[in-house]
Amino acid sequence: MSEHLFRRGQGRIWYGWVNTRGPDGKYKREKRSTGVADKQAARKRLAEWEREAADPNAAQLRREKGATLKQAFDLLLDDVRAQTKRAKDPRSADTVKFYAKQARAWYLFAAYELNETEAEERKALRELPKDRKAELIAIGESCPLSHVDPKGGFVDRFISWRRRTGVGEYAISKDRATLRPALRLAKRQSLWSGDLDVVFPRGFETHYEPGEHYVRTREEAWTLIHAFLDKARAAVIAYVLALGAEPRAIDRALRIDVADPKARMVPVHGTKRRTRERIVPALFGWQRELLDFAREHADGADGALFSEWSNLRRVLGEACERAKIEHCTLTDLRRTFAHWMKNEGVRQEDLMVAMGHSSRKMLDKVYGTARGDELIERFEEAAAERRAGLRLIDGGNARKGKAGGGTPT
Repeated sequence: MSEHLFRRGQGRIWYGWVNTRGPDGKYKREKRSTGVADKQAARKRLAEWEREAADPNAAQLRREKGATLKQAFDLLLDDVRAQTKRAKDPRSADTVKFYAKQARAWYLFAAYELNETEAEERKALRELPKDRKAELIAIGESCPLSHVDPKGGFVDRFISWRRRTGVGEYAISKDRATLRPALRLAKRQSLWSGDLDVVFPRGFETHYEPGEHYVRTREEAWTLIHAFLDKARAAVIAYVLALGAEPRAIDRALRIDVADPKARMVPVHGTKRRTRERIVPALFGWQRELLDFAREHADGADGALFSEWSNLRRVLGEACERAKIEHCTLTDLRRTFAHWMKNEGVRQEDLMVAMGHSSRKMLDKVYGTARGDELIERFEEAAAERRAGLRLIDGGNARKGKAGGGTPT
């Protein structure tokens, strides 16, 4: 085999000639770099190539056996980075962070499966101590990719676990949307030979139903804000209520954005798409009061308005309990902004722009629909306006028998 190894010029790297078999079944001679300067290591690598050429099926099995879950997700992250570089759009870097964050849930679940942890003992990411979380994620990263077995229902068990730990359907749909492209890339690299349509059956889908809860009154909102033990976290809540900011916009908020208490427009730096980089009018008194609170109590450094706030979900829940109000999420607070703005008379088309949506579809579906008591209030307001209009027309005596069935009562 030594005669198949050679160096190029004065270089230290060994090259070798390898016989490879093409799609037509015929062999051809191919020159490859072993990538090593040690001749013994180069000889071993050349021998491995020759074994693969002699038995491609065995080589494929070896590649699949050694492939890990982390390799699949690394392929996905590299692919997104390449797209970011081509598009020259810095926002795409947030997609890399998004996929990396979603992958951690899959790693944790894989670690639970490898350790054969009982289902009732499996905690969510947010419930684990930091050191234990890092330990389990490292175990999950080394999970063999072959463990994602369609017959074993790996994905189905993952979804069941996420639901048991209180994760919403929308978040679960993002989990699925992270693993699928990772497995697709792994399949292209011959690291996984499963069937995507079996692992992700079309009939098994998560369903996202928009929430309905929002903070009804300004008094209730201030009760919630003052229930926070940490005023820096309360400042985040005030900021979201004032501007309808999403979580990524909180991360990117700058102190200079709210520096002028008399400013009529406040920049909000979203990340999903270009419409999320926007200017939100701050014209109402309640907005200015909330922004004053955020400005005073925000604890960000180096120009940032806020510091790291990853535990806000838990702290927000605790504040709701102390305030004796229904549990709120950041999405509920963003929905609150939408309802308050609608009550101020802001049109849907303008609210869409202020919230960073590219169309009215999401606004109508999630934020803009009146429900429950609010629907009754709107009907009562419409009825009152109708009665007032009829009194003006008839001099105080409403006509009966007209189209519409007479005066609402």
